[in-house]
Amino acid sequence: MTDQRVTRRSPVPAAVTSVAVVAVVAVMAALSVGETVPWAVTGILGGVLVAALVAWTAAREIGKPESAPAPHRMHPAATGAQAAETPAERARALWADATDRHDRVLTEYSEWELDPRMLLSYPALWNYALPETQEFFTAMERCSRLRTGDIPGGPKNPHPGAVEDYDAATRRLLAAWRVAEQNARRTGHDRLSAPLAKDADRALKLLSHADGAATEAEEASYLSQASTLLHRLTERGVIPPRTKAESALEVRRARALEAGHG
Repeated sequence: MTDQRVTRRSPVPAAVTSVAVVAVVAVMAALSVGETVPWAVTGILGGVLVAALVAWTAAREIGKPESAPAPHRMHPAATGAQAAETPAERARALWADATDRHDRVLTEYSEWELDPRMLLSYPALWNYALPETQEFFTAMERCSRLRTGDIPGGPKNPHPGAVEDYDAATRRLLAAWRVAEQNARRTGHDRLSAPLAKDADRALKLLSHADGAATEAEEASYLSQASTLLHRLTERGVIPPRTKAESALEVRRARALEAGHG
């Protein structure tokens, strides 16, 4: 760093110096011609001369360059975001964000997984032959492996590498879920043959009839027919076997049957 110096200007008026010079010249001129200079005048002029010398000396001191004050140095630990956030705190925050992201995807997916209507309307989401579906379920499996009950290493001394791996995995999961979801909505029944698409549409209508059934027995009848079509679609490979949506449908049908017989 260069040495910056500040020069202070003298506050002594230039007139004082001029008067002193004139006084000296006048005294010397009078003496040179043999004239007598009154002592009072001589004393006054001498006082002016002395005052000028004092002022000149002070001006020299004031005019000396002055070093600029050194800038205040803050301790590195007290500057920037690092002062308020330690590596452990950053790791905990990253882990919290990643788990929230993971939970958000699981919540959105469960709305599809538990609803037979979503299964019948958008079977492409469970078609493992599609690259979009494969990418999503692979990413979800990886996140499940990396996620532990607590942050790796513990809250006081978390393991940065494990936390970063999980964070990256959840980001890939979210991206894969968006792609798979959009692909399923866009595809609908387009990949199904006409008979299979007809079965899926028929099952959806039966579910709607079950919702509006007047009695539990009628509801159970509609649900039984829908379940039969769902099993047929499973056998044809349209939807995977033993899905949670299928289980939920069976539970609802059993309750309706029990209530109808009661």
